[in-house]
Amino acid sequence: QARIDQLRQHHHNRANAIMTVLQKGPQNAFSIASQLKWDLSYEHWDQFPISQKWFATGEVISHLKYLEGMGKVKQDKSSFEIRYSLN
Repeated sequence: QARIDQLRQHHHNRANAIMTVLQKGPQNAFSIASQLKWDLSYEHWDQFPISQKWFATGEVISHLKYLEGMGKVKQDKSSFEIRYSLN
């Protein structure tokens, strides 16, 4: 039960952090990921290995899909990239 509570709290915190980033305006998942706090030993996103950037962006996409399902976030596919914004 303790681990389930930890995961729920992490999900809640990450969803809130993503929505805070989206208050700046529409952005793609990679851009959102670059602005979040990660528990890694790197000081800045530019120092992340490319594989870690892929993992981080994938995690952000999963949270965005959840938020989209909840009606809190919407996506725009009208340009060459998928951008997300607050609903």
